[in-house]
Amino acid sequence: MLKFFYYNIYQIFFSRFLIINLIFGKIFIFDKKKCNFFFQNIRHLFDLNTYRQIFIKEDYNLETTSIGLFVKRNYKKKLLILDCGSNIGASTNYFSLQFPSCKIIGIEPDIDNYKLSIKNTISSNILIYNSAISCKKKIFKVIKSTKSDPRGVRIKEDKKSLKKTLTIKEILDNKFLKMFKPFIIKIDIEGSEKDLFQSNTNWINNFPIIIIELHDWMIKKENISSNFIKKISKIKNKDIFIKNENLVVVNYNLIK
Repeated sequence: MLKFFYYNIYQIFFSRFLIINLIFGKIFIFDKKKCNFFFQNIRHLFDLNTYRQIFIKEDYNLETTSIGLFVKRNYKKKLLILDCGSNIGASTNYFSLQFPSCKIIGIEPDIDNYKLSIKNTISSNILIYNSAISCKKKIFKVIKSTKSDPRGVRIKEDKKSLKKTLTIKEILDNKFLKMFKPFIIKIDIEGSEKDLFQSNTNWINNFPIIIIELHDWMIKKENISSNFIKKISKIKNKDIFIKNENLVVVNYNLIK
């Protein structure tokens, strides 16, 4: 109940977006800035909380940060935003509204989340793959990361599976996507960031902005963030700050 009142008060006075849970399975989102609205499909309270985090708390709003001016200069350019762990499509839709000229690529391994994200897609500049991201090509299966929260899933190598991961290099080498310059990469992959940053990380030098949620808290004693910290430490001219649940890394070598 307290969370309900908190989000309602916050969205009225502080947020660009207003969310109304009209009927079971569907929410109404009003954009105060553009004076328009759209509907999204949800399955349970966890999905609703995802939309609250992204559209009310605006976890991925960088205009209010130290790089806000750089972000505003680029919102109309044809750039590439890579959303690793796009879940039910809330984050891809948010990026699409913030950067309407950008190409948004979402990657989601869970088939149920993927199907709902396709249903929720609001723009033609969004493309979502039902796959997972990794440092090199792997065959994987999906497992639930926690019993209490159905939103999060992890991947595990499984040679019997038919699913193959994607690599960031593979995406950037796509002929169609080469016309879009890398801009933002968002990473929320439930602990698989340890694998992602293990090797083949030259792509780090392509993205001016990296937004990542680290999961050491969820998977204890496995040093989940260790590879990320090692790789990021090699960027000489950078800034790192916290934005809600995420860590934002800004590579000033790529910002003009």
